[in-house]
Amino acid sequence: EDTQCSEEGIYYANKAIKRLDRQCEQLMSKANCFLGILASAQSRSVASDSRRVLLQSESLKTLQTAEKQTKGTDSNVIYHLCLENAEQRRLDTALSYVKKLLKLEAGSSIRGWILLARILSAQKKYIDAEMVVDAALEQTGKWGQAELLRTKAKLQIAQCHTKNAIQTYTH
Repeated sequence: EDTQCSEEGIYYANKAIKRLDRQCEQLMSKANCFLGILASAQSRSVASDSRRVLLQSESLKTLQTAEKQTKGTDSNVIYHLCLENAEQRRLDTALSYVKKLLKLEAGSSIRGWILLARILSAQKKYIDAEMVVDAALEQTGKWGQAELLRTKAKLQIAQCHTKNAIQTYTH
């Protein structure tokens, strides 16, 4: 069912792009971003490796088009570009996008901090990732700390610091 919905979404996003025909860059960028997100989602549910690679490539291409159309100022587009690059294990590229995201959002987004920590973790830079989470914890209110604390505990587990992780979870 998810595949059918993403296929339908891809159809309508392509239709919107064709209808807009470069008349409104803002709407074109939204349609391209949506198309990139849908292609990424669909790539995770296909059985064929060649189809998955094609969809991942399409996802990056349309997200990059959306970034150009917004001149790199839409944090949602940058977030999804970062996420897609990270999922494709293009970690250095993902790292540069997450830094751009944090600048755009002035460090106010928990999702940006968590994404940065996860990218650093994927690069096996656990101590740096934990420092990022600690910095984010200092900048956020109590309401936004649950996901950050879970991320910190997972990082501590990855470093075999089980006791610290338990303390973090009960914090």
